[in-house]
Amino acid sequence: MKQEFGDLSSYKDLKEFYEKNLDESLKDEKSIFYFCSYVPVEVIYASGFRPVRLNVNLETFYLTDEVTPKYLCPYLKSIIELFLKNNLKRKNIIFTDGCDSSRRVFEIFKELSFVDKFYYLKIPFNENPKDIEFFKDEIEKLYLLLNGKIDKEKLVNSINLYNSGKKKLKELVISSQIDSLTKNYLNYIFQIVDIEDFLKQDFKFNNKDSEMKNRFYLFSTIFPLKFIEFANSLGISFDYDDTCFGYKNLSLIEEDSLFSEDPLFCIAKYYLKREGCVRKRDFNSRIESIIKNYKNGNYKGVIIYNLKYCDPLIFYLPLIKDRLSKENIPTLIIDDDYTLGAKGQIRTRIEAFLEMVK
Repeated sequence: MKQEFGDLSSYKDLKEFYEKNLDESLKDEKSIFYFCSYVPVEVIYASGFRPVRLNVNLETFYLTDEVTPKYLCPYLKSIIELFLKNNLKRKNIIFTDGCDSSRRVFEIFKELSFVDKFYYLKIPFNENPKDIEFFKDEIEKLYLLLNGKIDKEKLVNSINLYNSGKKKLKELVISSQIDSLTKNYLNYIFQIVDIEDFLKQDFKFNNKDSEMKNRFYLFSTIFPLKFIEFANSLGISFDYDDTCFGYKNLSLIEEDSLFSEDPLFCIAKYYLKREGCVRKRDFNSRIESIIKNYKNGNYKGVIIYNLKYCDPLIFYLPLIKDRLSKENIPTLIIDDDYTLGAKGQIRTRIEAFLEMVK
């Protein structure tokens, strides 16, 4: 299904376009949904499908408590809420074993008959040569399931398309003078639209760079878009999105001697070695990356959106806070369950933090 972009000249235009196309993707048989940043979109696209990353804004959980454990990741619960609310069945979904919650969601989706064609992608913790080979085999099985055969030419073409798309998006969100909300929605649109349609679109925005002086570094796993909007209404501009699906994912799959001969290996190597998930065991280098990116960006502080029951992030929070404190980096931790239900408390904490970093 091709997307008609039309005139997208403001954040509100992008938001409306994103929400409309996310709804339409739920009805499109060529959509393959995913919720983990280890899922190789290049393989999905090379198989003739459209990869769609699900992100849902919701006020509360009405339906999920009857079918999910209380301690399940709220982000994944929001996806289940979406499926229950819209009575969605027999969809194409790729699951991973990225965390305990993602493993449980796989069982819940099967039990509720949400899935038609699906694959459970196993992800190694390390990034040694044997781990890359293991992940390559996993991706190869996925490609065979979706495409029926290994077509290296299609894979290389898909890699090149997504590399071009990431270059274009990076220029827009990192280099161009547009406000942070526009950058966020551009990134989220990139995750749901046909990559060729994205490359054809000539984005021109009327809005100048936000005049907000309160530029902050956002660190998290997953956050709801309405958190960005709410923080923005309080005078905060998140000019760097360091999350599972944030700007760090705009690095490219590099061409090397194996690129044409074994593109699956190149894809596996890229997804395992990039600056990725908080589940990685070598988290010290991850923290050093936060510090480096923070200092290079001249931000006023780091705000950590701590998603309730996100065990990988919760485990490392004390280490992150201690290390940033030693660097004299102002840090605020916002605890939330993906609904912004405690908006008053969040407002008070953000306003107090802004006073502190003046």
